[in-house]
Amino acid sequence: MKESSQSSYLNLVVVILFILASFVFVYFGDSNNQNQNQNQNQNQNQNQIKNEKEKEKEIKKENEKEKEIKKENENQIRDEIHIKKLNENEIKNKEIAKKINKDWKPLNVLENKKKWNLENKRICVLMVDNRKLEYHFNISDEEKPIPYHISSVYSNYLYSEYHQYDFYRMDFSEKKDDKHYFPKEFEEPEDESRTFHWNKLLGIYQMLDYFDYDIVMYLDSDSVFSDFEKSIEEFLYENVEYSESVSLILTRDLDCAVDFVNTGVMIFVKNDFAKKMIIDWYNFPLKQNEFRWSLNNWGWDQVVMGQYIFKNEPWKSHIAILHHLTMNSPNGRFVKHYWGLTTEVRNKHISSVLFYNFFLYNHLLYKKDILDLDSDSSIFLF
Repeated sequence: MKESSQSSYLNLVVVILFILASFVFVYFGDSNNQNQNQNQNQNQNQNQIKNEKEKEKEIKKENEKEKEIKKENENQIRDEIHIKKLNENEIKNKEIAKKINKDWKPLNVLENKKKWNLENKRICVLMVDNRKLEYHFNISDEEKPIPYHISSVYSNYLYSEYHQYDFYRMDFSEKKDDKHYFPKEFEEPEDESRTFHWNKLLGIYQMLDYFDYDIVMYLDSDSVFSDFEKSIEEFLYENVEYSESVSLILTRDLDCAVDFVNTGVMIFVKNDFAKKMIIDWYNFPLKQNEFRWSLNNWGWDQVVMGQYIFKNEPWKSHIAILHHLTMNSPNGRFVKHYWGLTTEVRNKHISSVLFYNFFLYNHLLYKKDILDLDSDSSIFLF
């Protein structure tokens, strides 16, 4: 009896243990499955969120790309319209010029040359900018044109080098406290600042005064010499009738504007009145309140010159006005001035002029059998 009861008891224990083991197995099996399911759901959610973010990034990129393409197309359309208008204006200007100059006779160049008497005169080419002359070439950007404010400097330097003029590029990216940059005659507003456009007058004054040049040719950073072989002297002989009183030579603005001029390209002749004109011009907005806005609003120095100085004495009789097709137009014969165009178009055109002038420069040196590239000209970057 005892043996049978013990065996029954053992069987019962075995059964209970089996049941408990089954329960534990089922319980923990379900827990693992639940954890696995939870992990899978969590991974799926994370992947879904990740995919949604990637889609958002792709959509954002596509939108930005579409905006860039749209902007490029708009700029291209604008430039095409502008260039078309320029071409139409050039035709119109030539017709107007014929009417204006119907009684005009070519200057007697030989006689005018004798009067100008520019042999052995000190001549310099000047550019002024508020941007650093820095450009880091990247092989991935080899198809991109050089920024125009850099390519114009080197193009105009090549021209100066060929004709043996000194070349200056004055950097006003940082304020200059040196007295040579700010002569005492030049007045500054106490309650506001000027835009950098006025700095050209400080630079020109220095060239005439401190550096004692006889002729100073100033060019904006979007201007380049287009007739590489023609010297500044030859340009003056052919286009500007000599007068002892002439201190400044500039051109009218587009459309042969009767009451406006363009100060992007100018030639100053040193005489008793030239420096006084520059000082009067620089200080004019502080003397005449109605022009004070020009200190830091569009038009700047050009507005003061165009709307007042060149039309009134004592300055008027010291200024020679030329047609803008000579040196202040994108189609200028002596200097091309690419004003009013987008940065991309300026970069493209002025880079092309630089490469053309570079090859022409070397060709002309070879043609003249000048094998020694050293010359008496100098470049000054400061």
